[in-house]
Amino acid sequence: TDSSNNSNQRMILVSVEEMDRPDLYISQLSFSDDNPDEGDTIELNAVLKLAKMNVTGEFEVGFYLDNLDNQIGSVMVDGTNLTKGIEGGINVSTSWKAVSGTHTIFVVADSTNIISEGSDDGEKNQLAKDISVTAKETSNDTSIILLILVVVISIGAVGYIYKDSLFGN
Repeated sequence: TDSSNNSNQRMILVSVEEMDRPDLYISQLSFSDDNPDEGDTIELNAVLKLAKMNVTGEFEVGFYLDNLDNQIGSVMVDGTNLTKGIEGGINVSTSWKAVSGTHTIFVVADSTNIISEGSDDGEKNQLAKDISVTAKETSNDTSIILLILVVVISIGAVGYIYKDSLFGN
């Protein structure tokens, strides 16, 4: 309203959009040996990628055996080393001493949930892959050696008992 009592009103609608959040994800999981033997040391390799907004802090990438309660390794990642986009990404890896059986290896980006990634379609930070580990065969060498030893001692004992009849006086 002005001094002449004239007035005007204008209404503008403003919609506030949610700010983009970083989106960390694992694009690939591979093993240094897809068919290891029990006791072999395997390198677990993952490719970590970032979409949307950059990350400036440090966070953990966790590796798990069979479930998310059994952590077998972790790598701390400096978010400033990540370049957002499909082409970007960094390799993270850890070693694991193979245990016999069929297992599922999980890798989880930001396993301690330090980075706020928003909730548009939930965080999809993990990837899983199966691996089969062959059990080592147990050696029968000790059993064979003991069996040969018993046979030799038995033949020697029989030979000693019957030495007179076998070889004369």
